[in-house]
Amino acid sequence: MKMEAEEKTETQTSATSWLEVESESLNTNASFEKLPAMKFPEENKIEEIEVDFSKPFDKYTAVSSDGKNITKAIVPVKHDNQRKIWWINKKNPIYKQIIDAGKKGITKFKITRTGNLKNTRYNILKE
Repeated sequence: MKMEAEEKTETQTSATSWLEVESESLNTNASFEKLPAMKFPEENKIEEIEVDFSKPFDKYTAVSSDGKNITKAIVPVKHDNQRKIWWINKKNPIYKQIIDAGKKGITKFKITRTGNLKNTRYNILKE
């Protein structure tokens, strides 16, 4: 009888151990400034933004539903005269384009979005 109780406890512990990991991750990513999120609500609509490159972008790491780590850059932008943050998956090609443009001193962008969720694609329009 005692052995059954021990097995149940071990099973219960392993089934809920992810909660400890999740709880710790909630505490480690809260250092960025809380601002409204930049949204691109309409496909193919041109949105004008200005990126603030004055300091390194904060990062946020989360675990996806399939257990992979996803790191997002928290990019400070100005859109419609309001400060916002744009959450960009660092693997999204737009992130490298934004970084490369910033190295050239470009801070203003015209961007469109197509697709959504995993199929989201952003395009920087050239003037």
